[in-house]
Amino acid sequence: MAKRFIIDDATGALYEDFTARRVVSAADILEAEGGASETIQIFLVTHNPQTRAVATTAIATANVSLDIGVPGASPTAGKVIVSYGGESTAELPVASLNADSLGAAMNRMDAVESDGGVDVWAAGDPDQLNFYVRLQNTGAPGTNPSIDTDGTTPPSSAEVTVITAGSSSERALWLVQIAEAPVASIAESAWSTVTSGSFGGLTAALSLNGKGLLAHLAKDNPPPLTMTVKNSSSVLMRGTIPAFQAVDPADLNGSAIISIFPRIITSTSNPTVNDDSGDGYAVGTLWINTSTPSAFLLMANGAGAANWDELTETGTGQLLAANNLSDLASASTARTNLGAQVTISGAATTIDTEDLTASRAVVSNGSGKIAVSDVTSTELGYLDGVSSAVQTQLDAKQATISGAATTIDTEDLTASRAVVSNGSGKVAVSDVTSTELGYLDGVSSAVQTQLDAKQATISGAATTIDTEDLTASRAVVSDGSGKVAVSDVTSTELGYLDGVSSAVQTQINSVSSTASSAYTTASNALPKAGGTMTGTLTCGSSMSPTYIYYGQWYAGKLSGDLDANSAKLTGLAEGTANGHSLRWEQLRTIKNDQTGTTYTLVVGDATKTVRLNNGSTVTVTVPKSVFIAGDTLTLFRKGAGGVTIAPVDGDVTINSVGTRRKLANQYSAATLICVTGGSTPEFDLIGDLKS
Repeated sequence: MAKRFIIDDATGALYEDFTARRVVSAADILEAEGGASETIQIFLVTHNPQTRAVATTAIATANVSLDIGVPGASPTAGKVIVSYGGESTAELPVASLNADSLGAAMNRMDAVESDGGVDVWAAGDPDQLNFYVRLQNTGAPGTNPSIDTDGTTPPSSAEVTVITAGSSSERALWLVQIAEAPVASIAESAWSTVTSGSFGGLTAALSLNGKGLLAHLAKDNPPPLTMTVKNSSSVLMRGTIPAFQAVDPADLNGSAIISIFPRIITSTSNPTVNDDSGDGYAVGTLWINTSTPSAFLLMANGAGAANWDELTETGTGQLLAANNLSDLASASTARTNLGAQVTISGAATTIDTEDLTASRAVVSNGSGKIAVSDVTSTELGYLDGVSSAVQTQLDAKQATISGAATTIDTEDLTASRAVVSNGSGKVAVSDVTSTELGYLDGVSSAVQTQLDAKQATISGAATTIDTEDLTASRAVVSDGSGKVAVSDVTSTELGYLDGVSSAVQTQINSVSSTASSAYTTASNALPKAGGTMTGTLTCGSSMSPTYIYYGQWYAGKLSGDLDANSAKLTGLAEGTANGHSLRWEQLRTIKNDQTGTTYTLVVGDATKTVRLNNGSTVTVTVPKSVFIAGDTLTLFRKGAGGVTIAPVDGDVTINSVGTRRKLANQYSAATLICVTGGSTPEFDLIGDLKS
């Protein structure tokens, strides 16, 4: 009978049956009576606790997996091998494997180095073999790492999960987990559909990992196993199964997983052919009769035809004398039964009692017996790598050196010289040193041809500078003979021409005067210092049109005394910041009427009276980074509503008597003076105030 797991899709609870009235454990289901079976059925249901209605939730055969094991338990011995990009590390001992040793091993691979190397650090519990591995370079790698765990104990498996695939802006990141393999499992591809009434589910045979199970049972006090069912990698159900123990076959509700795994049975009677698969006995089960004592091993568990082989003699408990192990007391009989040779003969007679000479090549002697040769094991090792008959290869070599090499077959050449062929066509050294020969490096064509193409004697304008230097820091000209010469103009004076955009003389000639050296009109040019200018002076669009009548001009800018001779400055813009010009009306007090309930002061309020007119309370906010030291303004309460003066935040300080910051009555006023400006300004508030 199959073991049926009815799982609540919402809670992961296990139900006893499709009524969903009783919740049971995984151990309850696996240990229940009903005959031996390695078949598992999974049903996923939804349960309405109010109506008690139970309905099937569809699950795909390709998405479900089942494992029984110790989740997260790492192997304790053996070795692993890491592969990446077609390369593999050496075997890495599990006992000393950590983030540092794993990272060092991977960074020795050329494929990893070409991707910039990896950083490795522990993922979670440092006692577990779980690691994060991240490439040091950005970009998508051409491969993912893989782990070979065939050499681990207990048998283990490795899972490499891609956390970040890697891109032009991200580095690839993997999670590597090495853990004990499940002792039993059902893969996603092993399921088929099954129905029970109106309910549909999946069914499959459980696959046993015998080595893993034995390794688990061999542990001191083996921990409970965990059964995990996943759907599309999400956990549907997880339950604990007790460790395997010996049980009496009369109590099939004991603590063993009797329907799945072989186990040890203790009883006061011997097994019979009817103690078979129908009673939950798997092949490999050991039955011990404690009253005899004797032991039996189940070799086949067919219904009504169980084959229990007795292992011990009844009454003694000793191993049964059977087959070729009979009469172990007689070595001769035992050898005969085992088919063993009584006396060594043949080629081995020379080594049946004595050792051979150490580290020699072994041959057959003249009598066909094993013997040592004069060839040592070291000399024999020189044959390693030989790919064909040695003598044939030697015969193909030249017996005596001849030709050009006869001059260098016994003696060395003079060091660091260019090598040539001598008058006899033999190898010889020349007088040219290797350093001198190196000067030819970079030559791209015949040297003599290049030399012949050069001018033999300097002529022309350069004859005045072929042997002598010129006077330093002078402008260079051609002299009366057309030769290179220096002028009286220094390089500094020549530098004054930098920036000239047209003929200098033409520009000088364009500057003229209409009266005398002391008088000129503004339309033509500016007068020299101390001169008098007539007409209108426009100071430029960047300063707005401004006119000066009968003014004086000094050194290209307005300075000194400005004698306007009853004239006036017109067209000045209203100043809005420190350093701006003031118009006449700005010397008067200007009002700024505000009728709202909130107002934040601005830089243009400096020197003004801000009149606040509203029937409700008005809040005036004093900002920061607006006013500078010396700015002053007046706040006047025109309306019936109160007026509160508040800093914009804690960076603004307002000093007032008793921290009073409200205008006392309608028509009250106060003066706000900026003491220091900037991002943490300070103000003094003086006037008719109240708290």
